[in-house]
Amino acid sequence: MSEEEISAVEPMDESQLLQDDESDLTTADAVSLFNSSLNKALQRQKSEILSEFKKTQSIVKTELDTLNQRNKILKIADRHGWDTVHEYLDDPLADSVEDASKLRTAVFRANRKRTANKPYSRGGGRGGFNAREFFRGFSKESGPRNDNYSQQKQLPAAVQRRTVLLLQKTRTHCPFLSLQSTYLQ
Repeated sequence: MSEEEISAVEPMDESQLLQDDESDLTTADAVSLFNSSLNKALQRQKSEILSEFKKTQSIVKTELDTLNQRNKILKIADRHGWDTVHEYLDDPLADSVEDASKLRTAVFRANRKRTANKPYSRGGGRGGFNAREFFRGFSKESGPRNDNYSQQKQLPAAVQRRTVLLLQKTRTHCPFLSLQSTYLQ
């Protein structure tokens, strides 16, 4: 039935029909009563379905926002590292408007922590490792320096072991270095 047909039939009061036992219920009245009760049930079902759709839509929206936030965090982690993500997520009071500046400061703090936690510093200060001064200690030894091969024979055993270990590690990556390792053994 269309809306016009429904509005053309006037709804009847159900209590009047039940009280009047003497009155005869006509077919039109019965159809009208049936249609009105059916329309009420359909309207109730329609409103329940629409409310369920609205609930579902809000749940989908929150889940989509959560997924977008996780994807954003993964992109930050891929580009800057997980320590930057931890710095980014540590500040719960910041608004989403401040995201760009918050990310820059998180990157800066994470980089500062990364460089502070390095086991070897670049400087050649006391106790630090400097690659340029690694073999200078051998030149302080007394004795004649005529022969270059005599210098290699005077290398400490610890240095020889480190060199052999380094060459063994590189041999797995570079097979052409295997000749040098046989020379040192």
